[in-house]
Amino acid sequence: MVHGAAAGAELFGAALPALGVDPTVLRRDSGEYVPLIRVVGDRLAIIPISSSEQDVGVAYVVHPSSLLDAFITLFEAEWDRGIPLSIDGPVDGASGPDEETRDLLTLLASGLTDQGIARSLGWSIRTTQRRIHALMEDLGATTRFQLGMTATARGWL
Repeated sequence: MVHGAAAGAELFGAALPALGVDPTVLRRDSGEYVPLIRVVGDRLAIIPISSSEQDVGVAYVVHPSSLLDAFITLFEAEWDRGIPLSIDGPVDGASGPDEETRDLLTLLASGLTDQGIARSLGWSIRTTQRRIHALMEDLGATTRFQLGMTATARGWL
């Protein structure tokens, strides 16, 4: 079941403890509320009603229901697709691809066929295809185009 939350950011913040939610989890460092769907545990989701920069101070609160289950499933799927970010460099010892993988990605991006890539890298065609497939699995890509886009987003190309 979906319920409207109290109007006004101050009232909205004041209503959170009554819902069993720590208001600080929904605030930016600046103190303003984050205008995104927020899933709090498996208890509720908060969806601010604003489609622009202008905050209208109203939100929906979604209590345990099939809609909340759908939000949780969506959140977990997107979380799994996420890329760890860090200002200081790679997270959890994660590093970029090795030199051979960078070469493979560069040749793929240049439009070479599997046979051309195999020839350039001194691999068999089957090894080339196996490496491409493994890289696609590692990056969660289902197509070569998606592989290239994901590698680019990670700064590998």
